Amino acid sequence: MDDRLIPQAFKDNLQAHFNLEVVKQVLDGINSPASISVRNHPNKLEPKHFEGMPIPWSETGVLLEARPSFAQDPLFHAGCYYVQDSSSMILEQVLKQLSFNTDEGLLGLDMCAAPGGKTLIASDFLTENGVLISNEIDEKRNAVLRENVLKWGASNAIITQLSSSNFHENNGLFDFVILDAPCSGEGMFRKDSFAIEQWSESLVYQCQKTQCSILNDLTKTVKTGGYLIYSTCTMNPHENEDQISSLLSEGFELVDLAFDQFDKFLVPATRDGLKLGYYLLPGISTGEGLFISVVRKIEETESENYRSCIFETISSDIDSFTNSLAFTHQWQPDQIVFALNDRKHVSNRIPSKWRLKSVGIPVAEQKGSLLLPYHGLAMHPNAKPDFDLNHEEALNYLRKERISAAAKSKIPWQKIGYKGHCLGWAKQVPGRWNNYYPSHYRLRT
Repeated sequence: MDDRLIPQAFKDNLQAHFNLEVVKQVLDGINSPASISVRNHPNKLEPKHFEGMPIPWSETGVLLEARPSFAQDPLFHAGCYYVQDSSSMILEQVLKQLSFNTDEGLLGLDMCAAPGGKTLIASDFLTENGVLISNEIDEKRNAVLRENVLKWGASNAIITQLSSSNFHENNGLFDFVILDAPCSGEGMFRKDSFAIEQWSESLVYQCQKTQCSILNDLTKTVKTGGYLIYSTCTMNPHENEDQISSLLSEGFELVDLAFDQFDKFLVPATRDGLKLGYYLLPGISTGEGLFISVVRKIEETESENYRSCIFETISSDIDSFTNSLAFTHQWQPDQIVFALNDRKHVSNRIPSKWRLKSVGIPVAEQKGSLLLPYHGLAMHPNAKPDFDLNHEEALNYLRKERISAAAKSKIPWQKIGYKGHCLGWAKQVPGRWNNYYPSHYRLRT
């Protein structure tokens, strides 16, 4: 990148915020090629599948030397890995360091969730100990979020499309809230030229105002003893330290995170002797740039009573259809049957007036009295293909083209796979296969 493209006001702010050595490393980092990293699905793919450097704070994250053609890799479409900036993967370590009582189950919120990387980390963390509300207000980004959650097979996530004001009136609802806040995007400079073009000091203050508004709506939703995890992909104190300082005056206390084993990658965000969070900066860390901090609610917050959602428990019909995969509840607002893994019935705490976009994963379509398998059922981590295609056949299947593989079973509905991982469904009819890969996910290259 040409250094002259970087706004001078940004450089001045950087120099006012960090010491000269950090500033030099960051500017050198911004002028170097962008990083590329993936986080492998812990139950689908081994980290060694990719050659590269392990991400120090992620059990399955890998920093790649070059960007492969993900679209041409069937395992990408099988949800075996997610392309994610390595800095964001530090959420894995953050969640592991927090103290939770899981006896009654946990209810978490990922507020600005699209495209979904942090939702997938939080869903993996919760496993069968709770449910995650994954929220995205923008309709197009919400669709991307739903696709990524579906491919991952995250059956303990519920997706909503609500403004932050919808959460304001629900006191003490969540055990933890993740807010990767809308920001000025300084950490995207070397990945997205538009981030540089749109940057201005007025944008910084506009984002700060938006962040304050969202935080004001969310602070009451955190239960006493619960956590608020705040992050941005920007480097200025107005969107980071200022926000955390405000939370400390509003009934929260700092949570001390132990990152000693990889502290060389982090820059502490300090103010008045307090460590308000950490920066993962380009040129110093492995990724593009992130600020992260955790605060704990100490103010007494009385939980409200309200009419809550009551999802149906899995019926015998759907249970036999899903082959006893890890589902406990079902939801059927229309022809599509969704299945949720909620062994501790945490979802019963969710207000009934919330508009839900997706509950768990879609597993079946109701056609009259018949249940037909749906794409989400094939994406479940425990689903196994009935037969595998080779690479060329798999790409043709993903393009929704004709399947030329020979039939290997008399059972009409078959899960199509590649290297032992499911891609979707096909139905055997006399003389041919019908390709049931979802048209809206079709590979177009």
